[in-house]
Parts: sequence; C-alpha cells; structure tokens
Amino acid sequence: MDSFLRKQGQYILQKEHYALLLTALLVFIPLSAWLSVAVMSFVTLRKGSYDGLKTLVAGLLAAIITAWFFAATAYAAAPLLLSFIVAYGAALMLRATASWNVLALMLVLIATLILALIHWYAPTYALVQFDILLSTLRKLDQDSQVLQFLGDQSGVNREVWANYTIGIRAFSLICSVLTSLMLARYLQSLLFYPGGLRKEMLTFRAMLPGVLLLLVVIAGAWKDNALAISCLPVAVAYATAAGMSLLYYVLSQKNGLLVLLLLFVPLIIVPYIMLPVYMLLGSLDSLFNFRLRLPLKADDTEK
Repeated sequence: MDSFLRKQGQYILQKEHYALLLTALLVFIPLSAWLSVAVMSFVTLRKGSYDGLKTLVAGLLAAIITAWFFAATAYAAAPLLLSFIVAYGAALMLRATASWNVLALMLVLIATLILALIHWYAPTYALVQFDILLSTLRKLDQDSQVLQFLGDQSGVNREVWANYTIGIRAFSLICSVLTSLMLARYLQSLLFYPGGLRKEMLTFRAMLPGVLLLLVVIAGAWKDNALAISCLPVAVAYATAAGMSLLYYVLSQKNGLLVLLLLFVPLIIVPYIMLPVYMLLGSLDSLFNFRLRLPLKADDTEK
C-alpha cells in the first residue's frame, strides 16, 4: 500500500495535469470527495499556494458541476466547497508553521468565529437547519427513535438541540478537513520524511487559549447561552483529542492499533466517563506538558 501511495505521490508532484484530473475525478466518485481534498492539500503542502490554488479551482468546479447535474442545486455542494476552501487554508498554515498544535487551535478559533457570525447575523439559522434535519429523518424512517427523541422536545429544548446541531456540523467539517490533511501529510512523509507524521501526532497537545475557550464555553453552556452551546462540540473535541494524544504518547511503545482501540472503545462505551477524563488530561497537558516529564526514550517516538 505504501509503495502505491509513493507512486501516486510522485505522479501528482511531477505531472500537473494528472494532479488536476485526479482532483476533479475523485469528486465525481461517490464517497471519494475527501480523497480529492487530500490531493489538493498534498499539492499545496509540497508545492505552495499557486499550484495548490490550481488544484483547488479544479476541485471546486468539479463539486459545482456534480451538484448541478446530480443534485439539481448548488446548495448541495456547499459542505464540499467549504471543505476544499478550509483545507486549502489549513494546508497553507501547516506548510508555514509545521505545527499541528497551531493548526488545530486556529481551526477551533475560526469555527468559533463563524458560529458567532451565524448567531449574530442569522439567529434563526440553527432552528431552520434543525427542522431540515427532522424533515429528512421523517422521510427516511417515520418511526425512528432518534426522530422521536428530537421531535418531542419542548420549545426551549428544541433551541438547545438546534444549537448543538450546527456545532456538530462545524465539528464534522473540521474532522473531514483534518482527515484529508493527515492523508496528505502522510503521503508527504512517505516521500520525504518517513515516520514524520507519526512523530508530529505524538507531540500534539492543546494550547492554553483553546483550553481557556473550553472553560468559557462550558460556563456559557451551563447558563444556556446559544453561542456557547453551538461551540461546545468543537471545544470539547479539541481538548479530548489532546488528552487521547497524550495517552497514545505514553503507550507508544505498544502495538499502535491496540492502543487506538484501547483509547476509542471506552470512549464509545462510556463517553460520560471518558470524555471528562480525556478533556482533563488534555487541559492539564496544555499547562504542564507532561511529555517533558515522561521517561520515554527519544527513539521510541520515531519508530
């Protein structure tokens, strides 16, 4: 698999027309749009803003054409268009800083700013999107337990769930962008710096401004502030990822797949316990940087 990815990476960098064609074609293939974003991110990471911009335009045009012919409306392409644009900016930032810590914090702050603008200029947007979600669920399954749970809420709770919904959409967009960007970075590391992505991931930690934002958001959500509720999924995910990264670093001498299972399975089974634990670890690590105090050999993190 790695040899295949190396060859594809070389083709993408050496043949501009191949990169443009691949970026456009992957958009038309179902469930492959994120790979198109990854190709664009890879070109941007390695060759810079100008070449990345050309692949970005190819991806955007393909997304608009796909929506026009298959969905009858350009609105259906909005999430993918936004993914391309955000990923392009994120790739430029990662190219300039070489820091996932800075990149993750900036994505969280940008998501917070966008959510704030939505609440300021379109206060009914969350409720409209929530009604669209309920309508879609009714079409899929009228007797869905999720539909019954969400649809039988009182007016106040309906607003709360609506605000959570747009926060989850922002979180989903960030996850999509980071997944594509990590694949692009992995491809870059295969060609130029073997093991580089793993080393970068092992050193990922939350930054203090992100933790302070988390505390503000939690306090605001406790007081039923609409903006704080919308920002809560993104802020919680940021601190949780930092805590999981710290634990993965501690267990990095073990089997990688086994460690990931040990981290994710408890989070799925008992999220009400593991989420606070991961958040606390990630928050404390932003203050004390436990990695500097752990007796791990330097070469253990470079395998």
